[in-house]
Amino acid sequence: MKNPPLQQGHDGPRAPPLRPYQADTLQRMKSYEGNAALCVIATGLGKTRIFAEYIRCDVLENDHHILILSHREELVIQPLEYLKGLPCGIEQGTTHAHGEPIISASVQSLVGRLDKYNPYSIDTIIIDEAHHSAAPTLPQNF
Repeated sequence: MKNPPLQQGHDGPRAPPLRPYQADTLQRMKSYEGNAALCVIATGLGKTRIFAEYIRCDVLENDHHILILSHREELVIQPLEYLKGLPCGIEQGTTHAHGEPIISASVQSLVGRLDKYNPYSIDTIIIDEAHHSAAPTLPQNF
């Protein structure tokens, strides 16, 4: 079951409302006080939608800087559809971010650009499809 497409609002495209289980997951994420967490939800139930809403709250409410790491091109682009209206940058191939508070990056591209980033300036790192995080290309020192 895929998330519904973005809906057109009076101020431009907006994401559909969260489903109850998505809203519950988001609330759990927002109230979590630890340093690292793993969100596990079955395929197609909207992990990207949930973490995009988490990012929206984190950036707007806390002025945080977010890094989204993905291993495939479509996963780098997908969350940006739900983050319209927020400043987002992309680090992938020949595309470079320019200091935006939200950066969506392919692991392969970011590995070669780590010198561009201060890891202490990033408040939250989201690894999309975290089961790929054991791959040798993931920046272990980041």
